[in-house]
Amino acid sequence: SSFIIKLRRDSDVSTHATKASSFTRCNVQHINFVLAIVTTQPSVHTQLPVNNIYLFLVSLLILYSNTMAEKSGVAGSRGGLFGAGGRFKGGTDPIMEKFNESINFDKRMWAQDLRGSVAYAKAIEKVGILTAEESSTIVTGLEKVHAEWASDSFVLKPGDEDIHTANERRLTEIIGPLGGKLHTGRSRNDQVATDTRLWIVEAERDILKDMATLLHAASEFSREHIDVLMAGYTHLQPAQPIRFAHWLMSHMAALMRDAERLKELIPRAN
Repeated sequence: SSFIIKLRRDSDVSTHATKASSFTRCNVQHINFVLAIVTTQPSVHTQLPVNNIYLFLVSLLILYSNTMAEKSGVAGSRGGLFGAGGRFKGGTDPIMEKFNESINFDKRMWAQDLRGSVAYAKAIEKVGILTAEESSTIVTGLEKVHAEWASDSFVLKPGDEDIHTANERRLTEIIGPLGGKLHTGRSRNDQVATDTRLWIVEAERDILKDMATLLHAASEFSREHIDVLMAGYTHLQPAQPIRFAHWLMSHMAALMRDAERLKELIPRAN
């Protein structure tokens, strides 16, 4: 579906478009998009997809924030999305950093994050972004980071807002600026999705192992006590006699169905 927007070539539209195109950091895409709206003939109905409208509004927001940042001239406290080199200038409030960080719970994915980074380094080597030597250096550095986590000697530092930035920061400390090339063409959203899927698959397999142990133990216990009888219950009242093994295995049957569902999730998450 799309919005139907009636565009008229009046002074207000022209004025706003002129202001938008006057931002010093406009790129060709932004300018062409604004001009396409301004030059629309009067009373012409133009059909714009929703995504294009979002693009236009976000573009103006980005251009405005760039201009305000240039006017402020204040350097940020750190890189990334915030701070020096990021979208916003000026130091991030410590309260905001504590609120925004996820390292306290996603650090459990340290091994999955490093596995994904090793695979990504080899992938961008294949397409020529990294040389064989650079890829080897990065993989060796990641292995050292892995050893620190495994030995419980990895030290988190202020600014490590999540496991991805923590590992990349440490990698750069070990091998130097080359560590920054690992992020080429990569998004933290990509890392979040990859790490979460890898972690979920391993967690599901661990749960299945525990369930298998429980099912096996219950089966053996039922076999050993096959002759034990007990009163069956219905509506909280004693009913016909049943075998204790029958009662116990009725609960195991439900767990078996749960295990089947969990096993079916692994290919989807993997």
